[in-house]
Amino acid sequence: MSRNKKTLPIKTNLTHLLSIGLFARVVPKTLIDESLAMTNRGSQRIRLFPASAVVYFVMAMSMFREPPLEEIVRIFSESTQHLARQTSNLQLPGKAAISQARIKMGSEPMRLIADKVLKPIATANFQGAWYKGMRLMSVDVTCFDMPDEAENASYFGCPSCSRGQKAFPQARVLALVETGTHVITAAEIAPYGISEQAMTKKLIERGKLTQDMLLLADRNFVGYRLWSAADDTGAKLVWRAEISDNLPMIDVLPDGSFT
Repeated sequence: MSRNKKTLPIKTNLTHLLSIGLFARVVPKTLIDESLAMTNRGSQRIRLFPASAVVYFVMAMSMFREPPLEEIVRIFSESTQHLARQTSNLQLPGKAAISQARIKMGSEPMRLIADKVLKPIATANFQGAWYKGMRLMSVDVTCFDMPDEAENASYFGCPSCSRGQKAFPQARVLALVETGTHVITAAEIAPYGISEQAMTKKLIERGKLTQDMLLLADRNFVGYRLWSAADDTGAKLVWRAEISDNLPMIDVLPDGSFT
């Protein structure tokens, strides 16, 4: 099978070069190679678009959302060439090669890398990130539209509406966020029909809550089993509850609140 190769002039600006350089500093290639080896997704031979480059490419997709995929590959390839002080024209993969490389890699290496890299970053004197020595964290869910393809619709599902179903499949994303810095420290991605509580339970089972955290959550997360699972981690919990919940009053505190 012939490979679709393109030679494009170098046009990348300094902002793009610095962005890709930051990827390499935060996520070193040694970590990528380790994750690829653990998931058996590494390249067996040197290719135009090796597995390690695919990982950086997927990360770059989240930063450069407007350009076509081929343009993102060019930005990444040019920055790599720039850092290596090479000036020859680039040989870039085509659309088919990009798609095949992403399918082959799958999601497992990205999850392993995220587990290693994502973490709280607030220092002890960072204002708004702490309360009485506890790191402020919050958990919440949002939904993202997926490309309107049969496989996405089959796996993620489509939300219902008054006229049937909405136009696009949706993925439900749960994020554990450091409140003071807005840094995402862990995430779960699931089909639209999976509940927030089920996703939070999986995140807790991954060991993402620690004893120094104060976890904030809204009323959709309240439930005895989930509360107990989160409480068992040693983290402190402040979760909203429905006003209609008939909770017994155990003790009235000096400020008028009660437990």
